[in-house]
Amino acid sequence: MNAWLAGIRFVHIVASAGLFGAMGYSIGVVQPRARRFFEKPADFEEFTAFISHGARWKMIGTLALIALTGALLVIFHPHEADHRWLVSIAAKIIILLIATLLFCYASWRLWPARIFASREGIPHFQRRFRLVGYTMITMVVLEFVLAAVAHG
Repeated sequence: MNAWLAGIRFVHIVASAGLFGAMGYSIGVVQPRARRFFEKPADFEEFTAFISHGARWKMIGTLALIALTGALLVIFHPHEADHRWLVSIAAKIIILLIATLLFCYASWRLWPARIFASREGIPHFQRRFRLVGYTMITMVVLEFVLAAVAHG
């Protein structure tokens, strides 16, 4: 493999790992600890809104970087594509698309509804956000597994 293709693979892996780490840290560490720190759910929601401000475009940028570097790796794949490689790549594309759609749903549909939710409705939206987050983390893990399968 030549150096520029190795560089693209490195960026692809680092972006995917960064996405996994950021989501895992947010869902597994920051949110549970912050929830215990704040007595009132509204205060926790205000904190969440503050730390999340501007993250939408960073997340979209990271997903786009993963898609772009992944596309370059597929286009310039140095070996003859075998069945296992093609199926793994197709599955990775589908998983990334679903993860992106889930993020867009959470970002442009759930987030505004969560911001304007009544005090009684907040726990419902928090559960939905956790479910979306855990689903996206699972998808990133699946992408790592599929990459391992694709590259033997």
